Order: sequence, then C-alpha cells, then structure tokens
Amino acid sequence: MKKIVLIIFILSYKISYGQLEEVTNYKPTDDINLDKSSTIPFSNLDTTPLFKDCEDLNRNEQNVCFLEQITKHVEKNWKYIEKPKQFDVLGKVIITFIINNEGYIISIKAQGGDKFLREEAKRVFRLLPKTKPGFYKGRAVSTEYSYAFDYKNR
Repeated sequence: MKKIVLIIFILSYKISYGQLEEVTNYKPTDDINLDKSSTIPFSNLDTTPLFKDCEDLNRNEQNVCFLEQITKHVEKNWKYIEKPKQFDVLGKVIITFIINNEGYIISIKAQGGDKFLREEAKRVFRLLPKTKPGFYKGRAVSTEYSYAFDYKNR
C-alpha cells in the first residue's frame, strides 16, 4: 500500500512540476494593480514564496524546493482510510490556494476526486507552515498556487 502511495506522489510531482517551467517570453508589465487585495500570478512574481529550507538556493532550485516541500508535507500529513473494495476512493484532486502578502496559506479550494479526497486535501493544506511571501516590484504580494495529485486507495 505504501509503495502504491509513494508511486502516486512521485507521478503527481512530475505532473505538478509542469507549472514551474521557466517562462522565457514573459515581459513584465506596469498595468498590474498592486492594491492590498491584489493577487499576482505566480509566474509574474520577481521572487516566489519560499519555505525556510529553500531560501539559500537559486531561483530554479527554489521553485523545485518549494514543490518538494509541499509534496513532503502532503506525504507526512495525509491520513489514509481503509475502506472495503466496493468503496474504493480514487481520483485526481487539484488544490488551489493563496499565499498572502504575509506568507500565510488562505482561500484553500479543492476540485476533483470524491468528497473525502477534497476534504482531506483541504485539511492537509491548512497545516502548511507560513512561508516567506512572494515579491513583485519590491513589495510583498499575495499569489495563487495550484497543486495536483492522483489518489488511489486499493
């Protein structure tokens, strides 16, 4: 069972890593509104949010480290259920959340999978530690982030 779960998390890591690809044609614009309620797209940030263990790395390594820290957190905190085979729990869950300008995880939303997976995913992501916030034009800003994984309980 643990091997299957580990394989699923490894596959989800590879799938989720796609959102961290370097953007080569991005040109910063001045038209992004920076009021207190603004959420700046993750790809537009000058400095992305960071967990403590990721701070002394270069930008690409920081992005990989950020995703690895989330994956470790999910693996450590996820509570698995034992259900009879006729009640198999499976599905792809996409978690979307905001890291606010103070580094706190807020507005956690879950899509896909069944109700158990969505509720458990929200519970686990509410436990994420505070991060160093993302920065845009020298200011700490809020940003939205998504994390996806496939789950099978067989």
